[in-house]
Amino acid sequence: MRRRPASRVGEVLPGVLTDLKLSGPLAAQTAVERWPEAAGERLSGHVRAVAVENGVLRLEAEAAVWASEVRFQERRILSRLKEACGAEHVREIRCTLGTGAWKE
Repeated sequence: MRRRPASRVGEVLPGVLTDLKLSGPLAAQTAVERWPEAAGERLSGHVRAVAVENGVLRLEAEAAVWASEVRFQERRILSRLKEACGAEHVREIRCTLGTGAWKE
């Protein structure tokens, strides 16, 4: 029996994720992780990324003024997120009011 040479995990993993149809969801999750960087320190201190579903980044703001700020900066934020995780993964942002309990 002939043995194949060992491969590095980093070389094999992208193909495995694609075969399992997981590469898209993982790339979309990157948007949640990169939210503070894309939004900036001030905005991300009052608005948190919750999830990405069907290309929509769901956010939760602690007050209406912060939800309005997200709408005002939406183009800039989307541009930064597209650079970070790919254009097809986040197409829209939706922000709802939350309790701000994540800060406690």
